[in-house]
Amino acid sequence: MDFVEEAHVVRCSYCGSYLYVAGRQGVLRYALPIRMAEANRARKRAVAFLKDSGHPDARPAETFLFHAPFWRIQGFAFRWVFGQRPVTGEKWSGAPPPMERVKRLLYRTLDHTLPGFSRVDLGVSSVGVRTQVLELQPLDKHHERSSLLPLEVPLAEVESVAQSLSQELLLPEEIRPEVVLHRLIGTRYSVVYVPIWYVECHDHSGSYPVLVDAVGGEGARLVDEGPQILLRIMQGEENRPLAFGRISFLPFRCPNCGWPFPFYPLSSLHLCRMCHRLWSELGGQWTEVAYSVVPPPKGKSWENPVWIPFWRFRGAIESQGTRVDTLEGLYRIAPPLRPLPMERTARRPIHFYVPAARFRNPQTLHNLASRFTLAQPEATLAAFPRGLRPRTVGGGLSEGQANQLGAMILGAMIPPMNRKTVAWLDGCHVGLSEPTIIYFPFEKANLYWQELCTGLAFQQGALSEESLDGVSA
Repeated sequence: MDFVEEAHVVRCSYCGSYLYVAGRQGVLRYALPIRMAEANRARKRAVAFLKDSGHPDARPAETFLFHAPFWRIQGFAFRWVFGQRPVTGEKWSGAPPPMERVKRLLYRTLDHTLPGFSRVDLGVSSVGVRTQVLELQPLDKHHERSSLLPLEVPLAEVESVAQSLSQELLLPEEIRPEVVLHRLIGTRYSVVYVPIWYVECHDHSGSYPVLVDAVGGEGARLVDEGPQILLRIMQGEENRPLAFGRISFLPFRCPNCGWPFPFYPLSSLHLCRMCHRLWSELGGQWTEVAYSVVPPPKGKSWENPVWIPFWRFRGAIESQGTRVDTLEGLYRIAPPLRPLPMERTARRPIHFYVPAARFRNPQTLHNLASRFTLAQPEATLAAFPRGLRPRTVGGGLSEGQANQLGAMILGAMIPPMNRKTVAWLDGCHVGLSEPTIIYFPFEKANLYWQELCTGLAFQQGALSEESLDGVSA
């Protein structure tokens, strides 16, 4: 079954049923689809290539298909830059302009491929955008029966490359940085095998190993390491570098009552609208996830809101020998617009709120998370009433990814004008524990989705997914 790697839910082209892609833990292996499956077509393309290269008498001989491994790195790099920039808009004669303190959020989506082989040179350094635009096939026994070029580059080396790539966020030229908070979030590693035809051609002057692209069907190149390629394929993997995960498929319906889940193909959390149980896949099986619900304000109906899941963590911040783990301490370094009375914050723990829903713009997630965390919503948690079929939004941000965002959420809360606090951020560590899911009620208010208890809102159209159950994002 072919599918986009990011999709958690796929539709079977034979029976039309929806399936959940399970077993994503660990490093997975995929293969690009073979568009040129016939050996005769590969031979013709190799001969045509050699004729264009000045070898009109070349004739094809040994021909076989093999797969070359490429590591794929996926993730998100975030960086808060605190610093100073010159004040603009006025003319300052005889002296440099005064400086103002600012902060800027930078982010970058990582989707990079690099060769997983090191002992041969195929003349290809990347797969390009193919992994993003083509549906991938899970590597199975069908592919393993063909010739696989051994995977030789270890995962540790790839992880080092990922860290280097995440640092390639250009700092704004107008800002003189003082403190930088940087995190690489949600990193995933997989191995993508690219099908390539090997065609050995001969003429009166010698032999010419030609590699033909089996995906596009047009690309061809002459290589000098034909014998080495054959040797490495015959030798196979000397020591398998790591244990690979194996994909399986689960019925996309509630394991408890059998009711179909709302269709959110990019989500990993799925709430059954019939029995109100929340599920996530772990180890190839559906696992129930505990959650709570914030009731709508008195006088408001349970029927109207759209319920959006948030991760809630208990937080502790450490930097330069100082630990902050109470709401009072948080408000000292990140004063809110409407602080709670001192007697209610002295011993109250810090709770970080991170939306579990996916947003098109990462800035929206940071804004919403920082505002909820500063507001520290106070509500008596409950459960959905029996008989209600709640309209919910899917949860595409996993617990691990939300946990990694702790320092970035803190950076969103810190005002850039507070020089002492900004300096204290340098080298800080945000520890998040006691994760739980809480559903908050949102309703449309003009052009926004507004949370009913806090009044916090975000613009309509900011969510990444729309459900087939009528919930418009």
